[in-house]
Amino acid sequence: MDYKDSFSGSKFQLFERKQNIYIKKFYKNISARDLKSFQKQQNFKSYFIKKYQVQSASIEKIDITRKVITLNYYTGLSGSELILNGDIVIHKILNSFLKGYVQKLIETSEIEKFNAKPYLVKCIKIKKKILPKHMFLYKKIIKKIYSKLNRIKINFKGSCHGDLTLSNVIINRDEKKIILFDFLNTFKETPLQDICKLIQDLRLYWSSRRLNKTNMLRAKIFCDNINPFIFIKKTPFYEILDLEMSMTLLRILPYVPENDFETIKWLEVSFDKLGYSFYKSI
Repeated sequence: MDYKDSFSGSKFQLFERKQNIYIKKFYKNISARDLKSFQKQQNFKSYFIKKYQVQSASIEKIDITRKVITLNYYTGLSGSELILNGDIVIHKILNSFLKGYVQKLIETSEIEKFNAKPYLVKCIKIKKKILPKHMFLYKKIIKKIYSKLNRIKINFKGSCHGDLTLSNVIINRDEKKIILFDFLNTFKETPLQDICKLIQDLRLYWSSRRLNKTNMLRAKIFCDNINPFIFIKKTPFYEILDLEMSMTLLRILPYVPENDFETIKWLEVSFDKLGYSFYKSI
């Protein structure tokens, strides 16, 4: 079958073997970080929410030499298709899943002393990968990040998916399954990573950014009525949340192609929204 590209630049290929469909994901290089991400996905423990099984996508083979992994192929709704085509049943199960997921993340996390070093190191690495044309936005975001590093006293340590956008979730109503994939070993393992990714999708409309006005309105109605953030409002960590949210947007920037004006505009508008009043309103 034909190759398909992802936003991160990875290529995919579907193929059939013994009446089963699989998907190959090709990498430029499989790094130690990638291997840790694969392990995180493989170690995810399946559970049930309202008769739906929540599981990670099964990794069938990791071929480091050929720089490719093979996964089971899953059907269902994901990303913008999930938002536009999900009915009331899908909406309710997604809402229940995300509420329970975020609550569990917070309840199982630990408070620790804030360490600015991982954030500084990550910012330096990101800067080396950014196109000169996008450096203006890097400087704008980094200014806010640096201003916060000396003010924050505590952080939250705990498990996370690492890249929990709706594009990395599949819901299959017929099989009653919720499949999570593309787990990511992050520079800082904290539940705030997943919370920020959900804010990115459900309140800043990442997966919907390329939709026309009519479909964008539908997307906003769908997303605005999913609220896994109720537990956040009971926890006073807006400063660290604002830092993590700024880092979340910054981490997207190295993957933006030179002429992807929609994504750059989305990043600018999204960053300008961040602040105390925004977090109180989510």
